[in-house]
Amino acid sequence: MAPTAVLMVERLRTAMRRAATVGRDAIAPLRDRLGRRATRVYAGLIVLVIAFNVGSYLYGEQILREAKQVRMRAAVPVAAPQEHDPAASGPLARAVPPGALAPPRPPYSIVGRELSFQPPYVVTGSDTFLNRQVPVRLAFVNGIAPDDICMDRFLAKYPCGLMARAALKQAISGQDLRCRAIFYGREDIRYQCFAGEADIAAGQVRAGFAKPDSLGRARLSGAMEEARRLQSGAWNGGWRTMGRSAFQRNNVLLDKLDALATGTFGPE
Repeated sequence: MAPTAVLMVERLRTAMRRAATVGRDAIAPLRDRLGRRATRVYAGLIVLVIAFNVGSYLYGEQILREAKQVRMRAAVPVAAPQEHDPAASGPLARAVPPGALAPPRPPYSIVGRELSFQPPYVVTGSDTFLNRQVPVRLAFVNGIAPDDICMDRFLAKYPCGLMARAALKQAISGQDLRCRAIFYGREDIRYQCFAGEADIAAGQVRAGFAKPDSLGRARLSGAMEEARRLQSGAWNGGWRTMGRSAFQRNNVLLDKLDALATGTFGPE
């Protein structure tokens, strides 16, 4: 081997020995420090175990007695607080029997006790009326607004909102109503009302002046399909409804539609 190569090998061995020595010197303090900390941790755990055993020996009986008393107190039944019945006071005290306004259970709940309403009634919409200043809204349906105007299949306008209100007035006038409260929410109470055996809301759906809402689709979808097939009420024209104010904002367009339907064209 050449002298230069031998010299390089010796230098490499010397560097490796120095690196090993430096590594051992750097690790030694860390190893000693970790050893001392571990000893302290073990000593602390031993002290805790001894203290726990001594405490159990001295106070174990007292702790068991107190735990038994706590269990006995927890087993004693507590009387349920009396809930305030909102029907027992206020302006609705005479109109709503006590206990009828029970707390709601989502999404809605049917109260077993029936309410009785006697005429006269003031009909305010296709699904709302007043009975002695008590507002009543029919459950399971969404009716046409009182000022709605509809268009039939010939694009002729007709006051379907007024017709819907008249239909409800005809259905309940002079009738004693039996109604059950339906809770849609804590502040939204509606009523399923019957005149004899006739469901008032179902009658409005069959007449074509109301649609089932999300809670009434299962029971009233058949009535709605019948009204659609017979083109009753607002279904005469495919339920094309619009508020009176919207019609007033579109008078020019409506005039052109009327002219198109009748075949008479006015000046541009």
